[in-house]
Amino acid sequence: AEAVLTEAYAALAAARARGAAAAAVETLLARIAAALAEENYFLARDLGRSLSALVAPWLRPRVLFDEAHQERNTMLLERAWRLAPQLTGGQAYWLYFGAYRDAAAAELAIDVNESAELTDPLLAGYDALVLAVPLAHALDGHPFTGDEVAAIHRFVAGGGGLLVLGDAGVNPAVNELVARYGMRFDPRAVYSHAPSGGIGDFPVGGFVASPATSRFQRYVMNWGASLQLGPQAVALGATESDTWADGDGNATQDPGETAGPFVVLAMNRAARVACLADNNFQHDPAWGPEGSMNAPVLTRLLRWLGTRPGPR
Repeated sequence: AEAVLTEAYAALAAARARGAAAAAVETLLARIAAALAEENYFLARDLGRSLSALVAPWLRPRVLFDEAHQERNTMLLERAWRLAPQLTGGQAYWLYFGAYRDAAAAELAIDVNESAELTDPLLAGYDALVLAVPLAHALDGHPFTGDEVAAIHRFVAGGGGLLVLGDAGVNPAVNELVARYGMRFDPRAVYSHAPSGGIGDFPVGGFVASPATSRFQRYVMNWGASLQLGPQAVALGATESDTWADGDGNATQDPGETAGPFVVLAMNRAARVACLADNNFQHDPAWGPEGSMNAPVLTRLLRWLGTRPGPR
């Protein structure tokens, strides 16, 4: 009973620090106090478990999904259509992450930043920041300012998490942001000689066990790219050797074009920063069951990125 109540009160304190205040919480606390006064420790233990369950939604990692910097992906369906008006038959869902947010709501609290500058006060309200192929569209948004880049670095230095998703043809300006963490996006598309769909659709194995990944994970690339790592970073997932980086865009492995394996997922050794050179998490009914296999990879990444090392 003592162990359960200690954990329950710690969870309550963390939830209240995030703004939780409910009559149901106060009722449970009063019932726990009464049970302890009556030395009914079994009831107190059970009420403590109820208290932990009640405040659990407040303890979900708070994730800010940025859309103010020409990101390729969006949580907003209307913006998906604006970014890809040429796509028909539901294919704008390739850009749309809204279905993922709904599916992950029990584990992650995801908000969207449509237009605000990334500042210290804004980022202070979150545990992790997602930049989904930033600087990819000229339709809306704007490049990062120097002040915003500095705010992102301070956010990471203070224990916040950062996930940057790339893709084939990603704007190299994003490398100015992630270079500090030992990662760089190679914009060349990575293709496979043994695809599951088109040459850009193929499963990725090679995951390693880490706080952010499981070696049993599976991920299906969708015309993604790769990462180049410095000593500050460690690879978490890589393609098989039957892949190549298409340097001239002709979708054929020509003499001199680099062969795999290629690193597609990596994290910084000292900070909560991860880069993935693909953005295939969206819900696309035409994609079939393979697309849904990627969602657990993103969820596990965001839970790790959003779990701060100590009290806020």
